[in-house]
Amino acid sequence: MVERHKQHAAVEAALEANDYTAFTAAIKGTPMEGKVTQEQFTTMQTMHKKHEAVQDALKNNNYDAFVKATTPTKEEFAQMVKTFQENQNK
Repeated sequence: MVERHKQHAAVEAALEANDYTAFTAAIKGTPMEGKVTQEQFTTMQTMHKKHEAVQDALKNNNYDAFVKATTPTKEEFAQMVKTFQENQNK
C-alpha cells in the first residue's frame, strides 16, 4: 500500500511538472508501462490541471472559477465535435 501511494505521488508530480520522462519512470512495472504515448500524457496532464481547477473552485466556493474550469475552450470543443463526427462515421 505504501508503494502504491509513492507511485501515485510520483505520477501526480510528473503530471504537475509536465514531465513525460518522470511519468514513464513512475509507471514502470505497472500494467500502464509502455502503453501511454506522449500525446496521451499531454491529454492526461490537461485533464489533471482541469481536475485541480475544479477542486479549487469547489473548495473556495467560486462559481465563476468552476464554470471556467468545466467549460471547454473553442479548440477543445472543436476537437470534441471532430471526434464525435469521426465516431459517427464508423
